[in-house]
Amino acid sequence: MSERAKFILEWERRWRAQEGRVSDVSRQTGYVWIRRYQAAGHDLRALEEQSRRPHTNPRVTPATVEDLIVATRKLYLK
Repeated sequence: MSERAKFILEWERRWRAQEGRVSDVSRQTGYVWIRRYQAAGHDLRALEEQSRRPHTNPRVTPATVEDLIVATRKLYLK
């Protein structure tokens, strides 16, 4: 069982018992894990490592411009 799953299960147990701090995990990290767990309907699979890749890239070249570049290169590189 992963450290995250152990943390969440221990957190749930202590939450129900109204006890204090859970472990040596930082408070900020613990809150992130707890939010993910609760948002997933108490599913431990939500605690798996997530990609850090951005969802969007503001510097990406629009597809229309890419198409124009490819068409121009095809014209001149025959």
